[in-house]
Amino acid sequence: MLHLFEDWKLKQTRPRTLAAVHNVVMDFRTLHGFLAVPDITKAHVRAYRDALIERRLSKGTIENRIGFLSTLVRHGMRELVEDLVRNPFERIDVVGAQGLRAPKERRAFSVKELNALFASRLYTQGYRPDGQAIDAAYWVPLLGPFVGARIEELCQLRLDDVQRINGVWCIRICDLDEEQNVKTESSFRRVPLHDVVIRSGFLVYAARMAAAGHERLFPTLSNHNANRIYSNAVGKWFGRYLETIGLGDSRLDYHSFRYSFKQQCSLCGLSDEVRDALSGHWVGAKDAGRAYLRGENRQYSYPKLTEGIRQLSYEELQVDHLFVDSPLDGTDVLLA
Repeated sequence: MLHLFEDWKLKQTRPRTLAAVHNVVMDFRTLHGFLAVPDITKAHVRAYRDALIERRLSKGTIENRIGFLSTLVRHGMRELVEDLVRNPFERIDVVGAQGLRAPKERRAFSVKELNALFASRLYTQGYRPDGQAIDAAYWVPLLGPFVGARIEELCQLRLDDVQRINGVWCIRICDLDEEQNVKTESSFRRVPLHDVVIRSGFLVYAARMAAAGHERLFPTLSNHNANRIYSNAVGKWFGRYLETIGLGDSRLDYHSFRYSFKQQCSLCGLSDEVRDALSGHWVGAKDAGRAYLRGENRQYSYPKLTEGIRQLSYEELQVDHLFVDSPLDGTDVLLA
């Protein structure tokens, strides 16, 4: 299987996917040893499935892992002319298998939980974690309920992604740098900055990073890890931090901010279209004249996004203590 992976990966671009598929190949090899692809039978695959079930992995995870191996075999049959009559990884039934772990059900943060987070020592006592996270640990959770972005979308930001358009500050979520990635074409977007974010000094922080000569918004973060993602350290730290402040519900993690954002957008009366555009789910290719455009050119109406963010509010959210006296100090550096 490993030689199929080596050939298949030549046409792949996402490091995280490559790492996941390689791990599955090695996992299958650990169970069955060095099997030639033509020697792999349905019995081998079912034994692998059963081993995954014993580990209490979810049904979706098991299906994904078997699917990865099936993809490699299909690639081999198509590109390497493997002497195979059939793909042994196809049509492996997982439905009804015992011992499967229930899928994790994320949920949104309540306003009470957001208040607990913003009243914690991270935002009131100057606490910063050791290691890579440092400043990102402060800003990434604060951006969460007001930007609704995925954690990697924020952690990979460059300073030139903090922009002012027609007098309105925003962050650009994109893949214009070779080390940036977006999940889908529609994920490329500009999200106007909420007044809470600006009044909390986000632009002051960004200007300070620019004045120091940095190119990235969170320069201490590194993507030198197995998944090649900048959010690796922050994501791990945030999960642990939630537990230390009494928010240890397993359904809460950083992605819960996206749930909160979408939920609050709806509660505040934003249209589904504006909400989806802000969160990176708007598909702007329905017009045949725009279908060929790349993400940076196929954008939703920015004035409508600006109005949507102005409309977004969290009643009874207590964040006044985060506000700074001069929230726009030094922003001229960002425009230089």
